[in-house]
Amino acid sequence: MPSQPSPDSYIHAMVWDTGTGDGGNRAVYGLIWSCLVTIFGCTYLAVHPNLPNRTAKSARWKRTLRRPILMLWTIVVPELMLYCAVIQWAIARNVAKRQARKGWTNTHGFFLLMGGFVQGDTLKRLTMDSVGYVDWPDISVEDIEDKSKGDGLSKGLLTLQLLWFILQLISRVVQGFAVTELELMTVAYVVLAVVMMFFWWEKPLNVQRPIHIQTRISSKRPEHRQLHDPPILIKWHYYLTGETDDCAAWSAAEALWQIGIIGAIFGTFFGAIHIIAWNFHFATRGEQLIWRGASIIVTIAPPIYVVYPMIVESFPQRLFRAGHLCHLGLAIIYFLARAFILIDVFVLLRDLPASAYQSSDWTQLIPHI
Repeated sequence: MPSQPSPDSYIHAMVWDTGTGDGGNRAVYGLIWSCLVTIFGCTYLAVHPNLPNRTAKSARWKRTLRRPILMLWTIVVPELMLYCAVIQWAIARNVAKRQARKGWTNTHGFFLLMGGFVQGDTLKRLTMDSVGYVDWPDISVEDIEDKSKGDGLSKGLLTLQLLWFILQLISRVVQGFAVTELELMTVAYVVLAVVMMFFWWEKPLNVQRPIHIQTRISSKRPEHRQLHDPPILIKWHYYLTGETDDCAAWSAAEALWQIGIIGAIFGTFFGAIHIIAWNFHFATRGEQLIWRGASIIVTIAPPIYVVYPMIVESFPQRLFRAGHLCHLGLAIIYFLARAFILIDVFVLLRDLPASAYQSSDWTQLIPHI
C-alpha cells in the first residue's frame, strides 16, 4: 500500500507551487521576493560611490554601473565594504579637524576623499596631501550637499520595507513560528547596511561632477608617510573604491589599528548573526554542520584579517612569503564559507517545517513590497 504524504509535505507543495499561500500561510515565492527586495534595496541605498573618474578612458556604462557593482561587492564580501566605510569615515574626520579653521566638516572631508575637488580645468583630482598646500576658497556644506542626489522617496519606501520586514520577523519569533535561514541572512544585511549608512551618513550620494578649484597651489608639499607595501585590507580598500594610494597610505600609517578594530567589531557582529541558526531546522545533518562551520568562519574572519597582516609584517624576510600564502589560504576558506551560505539559504527552502509557512495577518496591513 503506497504511503500517504505527510501534512508538512502537503503544506510545502501547496505554498511553494501556488506562489500565493492559503489562509494564514505564506508562499515561498513571496518569502524569497521580500528577502531579495530587502537585501538589494538596503545594500543599494547604503553604498555611496566616489565620483567617476572622467579623465580615465572608461566607457559610460562602466561609470553608470559603478554603484550596482559596489552593491554586489557588498553582498559577496560585506565585511570588506564595511571596512571601506569605516576607513573613509576616519579619513574624513581627520581632514575636517585639519581644516577646522576653514569651517570644514566631515562632509568636506568625504567630498575631498571621493574626488570631489579638481584643480582648475585640468580635472586633476586634489587628494589628501592637497590639504596642506592648497589655498582653499570658502566652500559651504550647502554647496556640496547641493550636488548630492539622495532620493527621499526611495529612502522612505525602503524604510517602510525594512520596518515591515523587522516587525513581521519579531512577530514570528513571539508567536513561535519558524524563521528561515534566508530571513536570518537578510537581517544580517539589514544590520550591515544600517552600520554602513551610519559611517557614510555625511558622505554626498551619487555625485556626478566635481567642484573646480581656481586657486593658488603652493609648490612646496608637506611630507607625508608613504607605504611601499600596504596591508591587504588597504589594497582591497582602494581597489573597491578607486581611491588613490596616498589616501590608503595615510590611513595605514596613521590609524590602521583603530580603523581595523572598529571594522572588525561590526564585521564580527554581522557574521555572528548567522550563528543564531545553529539549531534551526536543516534538511540534513551534514548541511547543519557545514552551516555551523561556515558561520564560525565568517564570524572570526574580520578580526583575523585585521591582526594577521600586522603580524606578517614583522616576520623575517624568509617567512614573509609563507605568511602571505597563509593569508591567501584564509581568504579562499572565507570565500568558500560565504559562497556556501549564499547558496544554501535558497537550497534549504526545499524542506521547511510547517510553521515556516504560517504568517501573521496583521503584518499585511503595513505597506511593503
